[in-house]
Amino acid sequence: MGDIRLDPSEMDNLRSRLLRIGDSLESQPTLTAPGVNAFGSAVLAETTDEFSSNEKTRRTDCATWCQNNADGVHFTAQFVGQTDEDVAQAWYAQHLPSGPVYVPATPAYMFSWDKLFKHQDKYE
Repeated sequence: MGDIRLDPSEMDNLRSRLLRIGDSLESQPTLTAPGVNAFGSAVLAETTDEFSSNEKTRRTDCATWCQNNADGVHFTAQFVGQTDEDVAQAWYAQHLPSGPVYVPATPAYMFSWDKLFKHQDKYE
């Protein structure tokens, strides 16, 4: 398996940007349409209220998405230089229920590159 090759400072920058975006989405005031009743249409007023309510839900969902992705970036950044398998095992250990013990499957045959390349590489 390949190892994770990331620049930790780039991961930190990405995480902080996601958190900033999420915070700005949460701090925005809910859209309103003052004076909408002056137009005399009850349907317009109801539609405006519904739109405002849905807009707040969409912003909250986007802010949650940013937070979840920032958490994922932070989790991944802890494993820079390690293999995908190391990360998967750590993730499983963190997310599996505490009931049954997780035992990773071991392959019946372990592949070894030295069996494939028996001679030294001529470019070494």
